[in-house]
Amino acid sequence: MKSLTKTKLGLVAVLSAALIAGATGLALANGRGGPDRAAKRAEMMKRADTNGDGKIDDAERAAMRATMQAQHEAQRKAMLAKYDANKDGKLDDAEHTAIRNDRAAERFKALDTNHDGALSLAEFQAGHAAFGPGGPGGHGRGGPDGHGPGGPGGPGGHHGRGPGPGGGR
Repeated sequence: MKSLTKTKLGLVAVLSAALIAGATGLALANGRGGPDRAAKRAEMMKRADTNGDGKIDDAERAAMRATMQAQHEAQRKAMLAKYDANKDGKLDDAEHTAIRNDRAAERFKALDTNHDGALSLAEFQAGHAAFGPGGPGGHGRGGPDGHGPGGPGGPGGHHGRGPGPGGGR
């Protein structure tokens, strides 16, 4: 039974990678992130431009950076609370595998709209059309969980890995 679950998760990972790769290519072909990019930029500008002058000054930039750092730290703590099985304050390879497996299962569940445990071509294509580059669950760059390429466990010191604060392995 365990090997069947591993096989399903492996299949989900392969299908998710194909979906994300195809959607990323489509997004790049549509002008670096598609039509939502301008809307996201406008929303970010609206939040950051607290004095309403249409520009982000140094104080607004510092406040925005502090907010983003606080959000990142909260996400980091949540990930550690959920996945740091050995409670060493960082995520090792096995813990990262657990994260990837959970995300693959979420993506598969979102794509498998008839809940039969298999993806039809129609479900796969509908997922591509509906979710775009982020894939189901929005786990692409800038998705709802804020992760994606370079996200938790990626380069840049996330979760005690890489050259950032909390440093290396």
